[in-house]
Amino acid sequence: MDEAEKYRLDAEQLSESYPGIAPAAATDRESVELTIRNYRVFVETGVVNEVDFALIVETRIHDRELHDVAEDMGLDYAVARKRRYRAEQAIKESFEKYF
Repeated sequence: MDEAEKYRLDAEQLSESYPGIAPAAATDRESVELTIRNYRVFVETGVVNEVDFALIVETRIHDRELHDVAEDMGLDYAVARKRRYRAEQAIKESFEKYF
């Protein structure tokens, strides 16, 4: 599997989760890193905090299981799932408000 194919599913999920990102926008490592940096603005502006952002990045972009990420972060799975959902909703609302 080449680098582009490795990230294709993540790109498609990302484009569904966040308006304005086409699947082609995250098909290689460089684009994935750029996407992460671009979305860091939501941390910098206080839309989401660093922990919630990490949950999104690790599970939606790096395709790790939420259970594993939650365990690594010392969070209960249900808490991590709720935090990620709320963070994604906050990002979507912010996106809709400004774009």
